[in-house]
Amino acid sequence: MMFKLLFGALLLANLLVYTLSRGAGAGHEPARLANQLNANRIQLVPASGAATPAVEATPPAANASPASPTNPATSAAATSTPSTAAPANAAAPATPTTACIEIGSFTPTEAGRFEARLEQLGLAGKVSRREVPGAASYMVMIPPQGSMDAAERKTTELRALGVTDSYIVQDASPRRWGIALGTFRTEEAANAHLATMSRRGVRTARVVEAGTGPARVAIQLRGLDAAAEAQVSRARAEFPRQESRGCS
Repeated sequence: MMFKLLFGALLLANLLVYTLSRGAGAGHEPARLANQLNANRIQLVPASGAATPAVEATPPAANASPASPTNPATSAAATSTPSTAAPANAAAPATPTTACIEIGSFTPTEAGRFEARLEQLGLAGKVSRREVPGAASYMVMIPPQGSMDAAERKTTELRALGVTDSYIVQDASPRRWGIALGTFRTEEAANAHLATMSRRGVRTARVVEAGTGPARVAIQLRGLDAAAEAQVSRARAEFPRQESRGCS
């Protein structure tokens, strides 16, 4: 009887110990970790160092993704942004052109040489000719004085300057009552004499055409842009006696 009581007491003690050990196991550290929320975010801190904050993976921002044809936001932004690039086929501004340039009073031989030079520059299609009356002679003269008396007084002044080779123009031309100081076959000779008169103190004399000679040639060029006009200017410099002017 005693043995049965001792056996029963031991059995009850074993059951009590087993029950207590099961209840303690439910609160053990590994079990608590398993039952915690977000257990994968817990970081063990070394005993010698400060705690390092856990780094969470941050998903990339929506607008940081590369643009693609299938991304509606990117496509809308690209559509709403105005383009500042000039179209490839935009028309270049038109180059201004000169209406007409007329050059010189060439002899026929000089005109042929000048036209050949223009042809070398690729401007033959813009060239045309115009005949102009040629001067047979050139006169150095003082302009009309208005009357015979005034012309005679001017002649007296010229004699005081040492100019004795002169005469009063008395024909019915616009030069009537002018004072001629010399007539020359070339313009160069007339200009040289004018310079001599100027050195003597004659200030109002000038060179005029005294008659009509063989026809001369003026060269006209139309529709020149700035580059072509510069080429024409360089070609004209090879003919220093010829002047350029506008024409209609």
